[in-house]
Amino acid sequence: MVDAAQKKLLVGRVRTALGFIVPLASLTYLSGLVVPIALAGWRDLPSTSARAFSEENCRPIFDAIAAHEAKNRQEGKSGFPDEPWSADDHRAAFERDVVRGVAADHHVTLPTAYLCFDEGIRRRWPGANGQPLDAKVAPLDPRRR
Repeated sequence: MVDAAQKKLLVGRVRTALGFIVPLASLTYLSGLVVPIALAGWRDLPSTSARAFSEENCRPIFDAIAAHEAKNRQEGKSGFPDEPWSADDHRAAFERDVVRGVAADHHVTLPTAYLCFDEGIRRRWPGANGQPLDAKVAPLDPRRR
């Protein structure tokens, strides 16, 4: 069981690698262990329309993810060469693995890494080839059996 002093400590605030305040808002009891769950800190950040992430903080994360974009698209197409939507969906699986690694390398949460990547796409930051990333998704055309 957690006493009041421990609970106060666990429910305190920590600072993420990007400098945002993240509340430790809930406790999970699992096999007698207390595990704090850090939420993404959305209550402490301005709304996403305010674009809370600066280029200085997000650019390295975006660049690291964008460096793999061409390879991810190629691998996605290799799995579904004649089905653009499925190829794009398959590419997203490779992208997810890259984003997980980048988030770990930069000591940020997975949502923060995705938000930085999204911010770079919205602001049209250049990717590895010097051009902004393609933000279009192929229209859904379900496979016919």
